[in-house]
Amino acid sequence: MNSRFCAIALGLAAASFLSSCASRIPMTRNLPEWVHKVYVPIFENKSTEPGLEEIGTRMAIEEFLADGRLEVVSQPKDADLVVKVKLQDYNSTVNNFERDRFSYNSIIAVRASVALYEPGNLKTPFSSLGSLQASHPYVSDFRNLNMSLDVDARDALMRSLAGSIVRMTLSGYREPQPGKKAPAGSENKPEEELDTRYPIALSPFDTQPGYNQALQPR
Repeated sequence: MNSRFCAIALGLAAASFLSSCASRIPMTRNLPEWVHKVYVPIFENKSTEPGLEEIGTRMAIEEFLADGRLEVVSQPKDADLVVKVKLQDYNSTVNNFERDRFSYNSIIAVRASVALYEPGNLKTPFSSLGSLQASHPYVSDFRNLNMSLDVDARDALMRSLAGSIVRMTLSGYREPQPGKKAPAGSENKPEEELDTRYPIALSPFDTQPGYNQALQPR
């Protein structure tokens, strides 16, 4: 089922990539030299929001295609690297209200963990890259000309997460150096030991210039 879904997603992603330019993701590649092909199985969705796994998987494949440094394959047996993503949390909250108690803008956020596997051993990751998060503020008042539909806001959120997954995959791996002890907390942890203590940040406006002005009531 996973392989069939990913084959379909890969086909759709390739078509989408040919018709439009996905976000460009320049960064240093830190993956082992033997990694040339990547397989992305359908995300594991532990959040309370249904459907995120299919959207996230498709968008991650699109972002890998856009980057171009790894060939995306539709079967794990053809890959050098398998990237597993677990969606841990999804939150939606109203950021402020109009005077008539209608919500004016809202923010959604998602948190996920990323782990890298060799195709011959899909039980134990050779590198657990840790957790990452993405958030997206949007105008939710349907009376406002700048409003966004919930589904569009969700897609924008998952696109942001997908880009972060590609960046983390390409640059987050650190190969252990023989005879040198890794700094505390920087070693590759087993997947079950991923740090999940930190909650999703639901107020990104202070770190994203322009949102304060763009989302103020007119």
